[in-house]
Amino acid sequence: MHKLRREASLVFLLTISMFLTIASHGLPLSALAGSPLANISYLPGRIVVKFKEGVSPDSKAEVHARYGAVVEEEIPEIGVQILSVSSGEVEATIAAYQAEPSVEYAEPDYITEPAY
Repeated sequence: MHKLRREASLVFLLTISMFLTIASHGLPLSALAGSPLANISYLPGRIVVKFKEGVSPDSKAEVHARYGAVVEEEIPEIGVQILSVSSGEVEATIAAYQAEPSVEYAEPDYITEPAY
């Protein structure tokens, strides 16, 4: 009887811990099945760009204006900007940014999920 109670308690605790993990970290991307985001690996119309060190804000703004990009967010800790671009032109815009001598890298704004 003691062993049965212990096993039931363990199952209860594991269930609660799984619930709390999902509640605190959100649902995995697999929960998007059937949604418009289910078949893409990056957000449409968004790219991530990192300029080389020492590039002035004015120079960055000129490059963005040249390609019709709008800065949506900056992550100063890693020196990147998340840009809004035309949805159908993500690949072409990335190629254009990569050709800029002042750009360290440009890539899609990939959708990621935790590996835990």
